[in-house]
Amino acid sequence: MNLYIHVPFCVKKCAYCDFYSLTDQRMADAYVDALCHELILRHEQFASYLPFQNIYFGGGTPSQLKVTHLKKIFNCLERFGYDANGEITFEANPDDLHENYVRILNDFPINRISMGVQSFDDSDLSFLGRRHNVKRVYDAISTLYRYGFHEISIDLIYGLPGQTLSKWNLNIDQALALHLPHISAYHLIYEPHTVLTRQLEQGRIEEVNEETSVGLFRLLIRKLQSAGYRHYEISNFAIPGHEAKLNSGYWFGALYTGIGPSAHSYMGEGRSFNVADLHDYIKSLSQDKLPSKTEFLSITDQYNEYVMTRLRTDIGIDLDELGKNFGKKKAESFLYSAKRYTESGLLSVEGSKVRLTQDGIFVSDGIIADLFAD
Repeated sequence: MNLYIHVPFCVKKCAYCDFYSLTDQRMADAYVDALCHELILRHEQFASYLPFQNIYFGGGTPSQLKVTHLKKIFNCLERFGYDANGEITFEANPDDLHENYVRILNDFPINRISMGVQSFDDSDLSFLGRRHNVKRVYDAISTLYRYGFHEISIDLIYGLPGQTLSKWNLNIDQALALHLPHISAYHLIYEPHTVLTRQLEQGRIEEVNEETSVGLFRLLIRKLQSAGYRHYEISNFAIPGHEAKLNSGYWFGALYTGIGPSAHSYMGEGRSFNVADLHDYIKSLSQDKLPSKTEFLSITDQYNEYVMTRLRTDIGIDLDELGKNFGKKKAESFLYSAKRYTESGLLSVEGSKVRLTQDGIFVSDGIIADLFAD
């Protein structure tokens, strides 16, 4: 069983972000108390799966938590237990990772830092509404190494308006020069109600065309694979042995509990969704009520989720496992539906494994949706 902890606080809202977050941190103490109380109320749901194998602090900006908050959270986690050999990831903004704060993090069992770099170009960072600059990224990574943090992942965003192959190439080169074990790269998505989407709708910016998007992604894959990174999931690259454990669990059906406002939990046959409102979240828990709704997944839902998550990985779908989980006829039906993609070279079949090919990765969303069951 893995654990996801959603920390909703940010100094400012980035122009592209639609994750639940807020800039008012006056309720931070009440939030931490509610978080610990949620774990207690959920105990029966995950008691038989303890200790927690991997833990992920996401957000929002977890690096906005104070030392008193971290102490309280980890004291609470010790009541339930967590694997000493597991992965405890802490998302951080480069602007927060000054020496004093990194020294604080080093006092806790956090062993992996995921840093939202997004770009190695100051003009990109300004456009995206980030509060750090490129120099701060280098300083933060240097400080992390100095305090013994070596499992470091960075996020990058590509597909920005006006982005060229040469500009993206320079970005990738700067990332590779750091010799980090893990890099995640996401194409810019114009989510509803964000600053960038409003600018797009007003005609103030223009979305990159599909040909450019594919070229940027193709360049990313080629350069990172040439540098020794395993492209183990559509948006994720790792030096072998440094793949993100908790996130990999999502793609292979691992059970997880999510706590905090807007967090999700997955228990095999169903999901629960916490309310995406800090006030309502705290109020519910003050009344000893879980702030969530549960959705039970039909067999079709579970099948479609299996297809979607497995095909996102370089391991792909195991037809034997598909047949075992959903029946031999379902596996045969999947293989029949996939035939036109295997014949066109977008999917490959090797033994019992069906995977996206390099060309298939670029149109993966369409392929996956087409292979869903009705």
